[in-house]
Amino acid sequence: DSGIALDSIQRKCRIPKEKVFRNLENVGNMVSASIAVAAKDAFDAGMIFPGDTVLLGGFGVGFSGGNVLIKA
Repeated sequence: DSGIALDSIQRKCRIPKEKVFRNLENVGNMVSASIAVAAKDAFDAGMIFPGDTVLLGGFGVGFSGGNVLIKA
């Protein structure tokens, strides 16, 4: 379950729940588009502002994954 993996990453990175944006329940897994759509949805929801540092992370089948820090 993707939600369990997201919970684990959040705990290990010690990120407060209020700083984590999730749209999985609304849009499902869109594979390669998931991160871009979530970033746009978080921006639209007022959770990301210009100048913010944002951690984008993804993982896939076979335990592949990647993360990047960006400046919004």
